[in-house]
Amino acid sequence: MTISHRELEEVLGGQLSELDWRHLSTIVNAATEESEILDFKQAFDQGPSADMEFAKDLCAFANARGGALVFGVREENGCAKEITPIEFSQGKEQQLRSWAHGRVFPSPEIEIQRIPSVDDANRGCLLVVVARSARQPHAVQKERDAGLRYVVRVGRDTRTLTESEVAQRYGERFSGVEARVERIAAVGKAQLGLRLEDSYCWVTLSLVPEVPGRFEISSSTLKQLETRARQIDSPRGLFRGVGTPEVRAGLRRARLTALTREGKPFDGYFEFHSDGAAFAGRQVFMPQGRPQLPVQNEVAPTILGSSLCMEVARCLRRAAEHSKGAGCSGAALAKVNVVAPPGTRLGLTRYEALFYHPSDPVPERFDPPSISIVLDEALSTPQALMVLTRLLLLDLFNVCGLPDVNPIHADGSLNTSEGSESSLLQWRDLNDVPRRPA
Repeated sequence: MTISHRELEEVLGGQLSELDWRHLSTIVNAATEESEILDFKQAFDQGPSADMEFAKDLCAFANARGGALVFGVREENGCAKEITPIEFSQGKEQQLRSWAHGRVFPSPEIEIQRIPSVDDANRGCLLVVVARSARQPHAVQKERDAGLRYVVRVGRDTRTLTESEVAQRYGERFSGVEARVERIAAVGKAQLGLRLEDSYCWVTLSLVPEVPGRFEISSSTLKQLETRARQIDSPRGLFRGVGTPEVRAGLRRARLTALTREGKPFDGYFEFHSDGAAFAGRQVFMPQGRPQLPVQNEVAPTILGSSLCMEVARCLRRAAEHSKGAGCSGAALAKVNVVAPPGTRLGLTRYEALFYHPSDPVPERFDPPSISIVLDEALSTPQALMVLTRLLLLDLFNVCGLPDVNPIHADGSLNTSEGSESSLLQWRDLNDVPRRPA
């Protein structure tokens, strides 16, 4: 289960991916009420209108706050009364997915999870979770040439949206895109406080989820961040031990960094926002090298492409982990930038004339456009993380005159033509990622 829904998890008594028969029994014993985010179904509807009834339920949740259908629980007067196990079937689950994508437009993000009985693994309850949506309004449509019906969940009931409500939600959908673009620019302003050190530049990543989450700023959460920074982030390489990671509260955000003796951020600087947005910055060592072909004598500060890719991947993974922890799922806007001295160029660890192109300087005040990514892909596999890393860096490499992100192939495999000294090839987190030459 990759969809996160904190409000639903509080009602059901556990994380969605960890729900079991014990949680269902507790729900029934407590006579849990149906609500705007929860609906019980005793069994699958086998009638001629089953597809539309299911689609209507999904659409209503998607147009509200998201929610879940629990098949295999009988309700009485709107309260869970009895568990009525149903037979699990791959065919039925596929049919539900087909109805979701063929009857609701735009298709909502859903996940289906089996909760088997303690007595029979082939029977139990089926949980259908609908994510909160930033693409409202959703509509139900019986046939392609039929009219659209916009419905929304209100308490235990479903009602039709009025014409003015539909128009308002379309307006909010498109204004929401503009708002996220503005939001990612605001999150990225954190890089203005980063100072350049000798032989180091900064690579930064800003991330804003499509649907905001909730991250509480409190003494408890700050302590958890600090403990994690020392036990997980530092061993991962986000901090190299120059300074002890420190967490401080800010306006609707928590700041994580390691400070030098002069009180300046070193190695890494992170801001975790209360709405699930994140800013991540990492220092990258810049040797004085020849970013042009070796026959030329020009020497300039050089950002090695392999080091740049590795630090962007680290930033993306940590930012996505924060967003998921804040209850966000689905898509997010992300963008990468660099804070470097004038004249800085991109370079490689080995000069292979067959695939290497000269690098132009990184433009001053370069502001690349943000791209849309899927949060779960950033946390699924190392190869998927490399695919996203390459996409985020492609504009930077292109603006420097390079046709591609040399260290990473389009499928996320690693380019061995960089040579074994490439930091990306040496990164243990990528040991299982395929490798091949250019």
